[in-house]
Amino acid sequence: MRQWMRTVGATLTVLAMIGCNGTDDSVLRGTVEVREVDVAPFAVGRVTSVTVDEGATVHRGDTLAVITAPRLAANLDLAEARLATARAVLRDLEAG
Repeated sequence: MRQWMRTVGATLTVLAMIGCNGTDDSVLRGTVEVREVDVAPFAVGRVTSVTVDEGATVHRGDTLAVITAPRLAANLDLAEARLATARAVLRDLEAG
């Protein structure tokens, strides 16, 4: 965490210095390394495959891993059964 804060602090210092020099001809290149990132799935499950290598560059929305979520599948089946029942009741009510 401290390394990350030092990196961010150094980056902000350099950006502030560039902003103060009044010229737009400064070019900075480099890599900002992040040591730790919290990643959390939307559902509880078991990881079945990891789709990226450690250290790979990823972007928002990239699939990092695939998980099985048996509870979600069971909940979906239950919701579909309830929907079918509700549609049948609606048909009966509309038929009179």
